[in-house]
Amino acid sequence: MLTIGEVQRVGEQYDKKLIELYNRLPQASYGKKVRNFEALLMREFQLKLALFGFGAALIIFATWFSSYVVFSPIILSGDEWSFGPREVAHLLGFMGCVLAVWFYGNSFATRSTLFVSLLMGVLGMGMVVLYRYAPREIKDLIGSHAAKTFIELLYYYCVVCLSGCLLRKKTHWPFQPRRVLIITALILMLISFGWEVCTQPFEHAYRKAPRGYVQFAQVLCDFVGIAIGFVVVSGIIRRFEAHRSTKASTTDCVSSLAFAKELWVLSIMTAKRLRHLLPFGTALWTKARIRVRSPKG
Repeated sequence: MLTIGEVQRVGEQYDKKLIELYNRLPQASYGKKVRNFEALLMREFQLKLALFGFGAALIIFATWFSSYVVFSPIILSGDEWSFGPREVAHLLGFMGCVLAVWFYGNSFATRSTLFVSLLMGVLGMGMVVLYRYAPREIKDLIGSHAAKTFIELLYYYCVVCLSGCLLRKKTHWPFQPRRVLIITALILMLISFGWEVCTQPFEHAYRKAPRGYVQFAQVLCDFVGIAIGFVVVSGIIRRFEAHRSTKASTTDCVSSLAFAKELWVLSIMTAKRLRHLLPFGTALWTKARIRVRSPKG
């Protein structure tokens, strides 16, 4: 099991990766080494950019598919297990979300990919300005609900981007490929579970009355889409590691097993701190209850 010191040194070790990769290249002339190294980074950048574009295209196609494609659903057991166009859209959309969000999270690791993420934010702001001064016909075509949703997503995008840029100055620990992939999959699964299992059945369904039941077919399609995207990105990461001659047991902890060990160490540290604070919190809670129950005067 990793020690606390090793976990703290992970971020520092990641900064040395470029030098280690450079030293692993075949021995040749200095100029040839530099060209090979630059070509390696360029191929990785192009592949990541293509992956992001494919993910964004899947999300757009899923939105169109859900809105305009109609066919008779396959009903296994009531509305809970009904597979129709929306379920197919959920599968494709969540698969695209894994690809796009992984690129976004991993983009903070290098300047070239970070530039793409910042450029996307600037383009999004430009689209908001264009919509603000667009003719009424274009606004009606887009719809106020779609525009409001886009602005909300752009707001969260910019907040996460600013937070990532600030965190990037201190450590690269969360932005390594496999860590970002695992974090992305966990976040998307939590979003799917929270929306499909908690919000829609009991609170509201797209600002309407709650459904009263869980659409397990959509939950299943969400998780299948996340799994497919996870496998695709994991294969891309393995390709990067093969080109870089990176072993899964290296100290930069690029493997899923090493990342799981790090999470386990951090969980133990958090549990120990909470255990030390528990008596203090219990005492404060007891005093507060006594004060509330005691008669005034």
